[in-house]
Amino acid sequence: MRRLTTIAAVVVAAIGLPTVRASQTPTAASSQVNDPRVLIAPEPRRIAAFDLTDQSSRPFSSEQFLGRTSLVFFGFTNCRNVCPATVTQLRQVARALAEEPSPFTNVLISVDGDRDTPEAMTRFLAPYSPGFVGLTGKPEVVREVATDFKAVAFKGMPIDAKGGYDVEHTSQVYLVDRAGRLRATFYNASVESMVDVTRRVMREK
Repeated sequence: MRRLTTIAAVVVAAIGLPTVRASQTPTAASSQVNDPRVLIAPEPRRIAAFDLTDQSSRPFSSEQFLGRTSLVFFGFTNCRNVCPATVTQLRQVARALAEEPSPFTNVLISVDGDRDTPEAMTRFLAPYSPGFVGLTGKPEVVREVATDFKAVAFKGMPIDAKGGYDVEHTSQVYLVDRAGRLRATFYNASVESMVDVTRRVMREK
């Protein structure tokens, strides 16, 4: 976790991501939020178009973000620590928002398309379903999607004689609103903070 947090910090510095606290922006999402691990987008930005495959082997495009609020995380099914912990947090967020009338979805985008088939995504997400969408695709396609979100992922060194490997990746979670716009980034934020900001976005008119 420490390594991934360090990577995230380096990415923020490298790309110049604004570190404005939520309370400094006038949107409903930012009102009364004062958590340095929550970065509100100064100007909501429409995410770039993409086409991937979901865990049921069905096409999934960025257009399917429209009409629902989503929390997006980049990870992989062979991840041993960060991904299971983050997906567990996202399940807790979904449960806390279950009574909201506006649609909500958690989305896991695999950064290990060589191994993460739709079947592998289904097995990994089974304990956390329903309410999770797992997406996979060719590594070069996912790389473009990750870059648009300012996420970083790369294949690590082999970890065994059979060619097994880890994938190093940043651990932030992204909030996308009903209009398909990136609204906030959570850097190891608490479940409570993610629920609070996400609920505010879901309730926007």
